[in-house]
Amino acid sequence: MEIFDTYSLDVVLVTDAQKPEHEEEIRDMFLRLQNGTTLKAQEKRNARSGNMRDFVKEIAAHPIL
Repeated sequence: MEIFDTYSLDVVLVTDAQKPEHEEEIRDMFLRLQNGTTLKAQEKRNARSGNMRDFVKEIAAHPIL
């Protein structure tokens, strides 16, 4: 427990994250903060913006799927 208590954490508070105009900036920040930590393939795909990601999210919400 002592080791945990002495470890410092960096905390970033993001406000207005739901605003569409901030989406790209938040994705870039997420990728930079995760640098050095291996992300799962799904996390990497979701962190990148683009038409393909948006298309996959759209079809995944379809009632058939």
